[in-house]
Amino acid sequence: MFKRKLRFFLHRWHRRLGLTAAVIVVLVSITGLMLNHTGQLELAKQYPQSNLWLWPYPAEANLGLKVEDNVIYQAGDAVYLNKQPLLNCEPPLINAAQLNEQLWILCKQQILLLANGQLIESIDSQLLGNDITNLSHANGSLLFLQGNTWFGFDDISMMLTQAMPAPKNISTPQVLENHLQTNHTISWQKVVLDLHSGRFFGEIGVYIVDAAAVILLLLSLSGFWIWFSRLK
Repeated sequence: MFKRKLRFFLHRWHRRLGLTAAVIVVLVSITGLMLNHTGQLELAKQYPQSNLWLWPYPAEANLGLKVEDNVIYQAGDAVYLNKQPLLNCEPPLINAAQLNEQLWILCKQQILLLANGQLIESIDSQLLGNDITNLSHANGSLLFLQGNTWFGFDDISMMLTQAMPAPKNISTPQVLENHLQTNHTISWQKVVLDLHSGRFFGEIGVYIVDAAAVILLLLSLSGFWIWFSRLK
């Protein structure tokens, strides 16, 4: 009699727990399959555009520069040109200068050279000297600041040339409030991973996924007991 009551009780709660966990299990299963094929789906290279997916990720102010018609800014290690990712560049973003059709960007230890918006070359700034702290241009020449002296730059030999007078107008980085929106820094890979773990819904989401895992364990145990008790 006791076993029959226990089996009936477990069977009833087995169904209820199964329905409760079903939605979470489906979500975790689908996102798990997507994460297993991140490369084929190119989740790391695509960015959600809808606020439906971006609301857990608040926008942050970013360091940036406006040079001619271009806006250059940095988020984390990545440098962006007009919201298009260029290359990782060790922060901080120090300065940028446009000379003719070429755009030069100086980070802490790297110089990025672009032409017509396309990245041409990445140069280790230490090749020019360990204390390159700024760049600018004057009279058609690109200048780099080494110590307290401005030097000309030969873009063919990629070497500093003679000392030059200090440029009159030097742009300085500024904080661009929310200029780089989150939809250009949060990839689908991160969204799917956060959905899979429950972090997408904050701390409570993690506990919900944990609860679903515990429910699955209970379902396994109760299902096994129901099946085993019927054999007797």
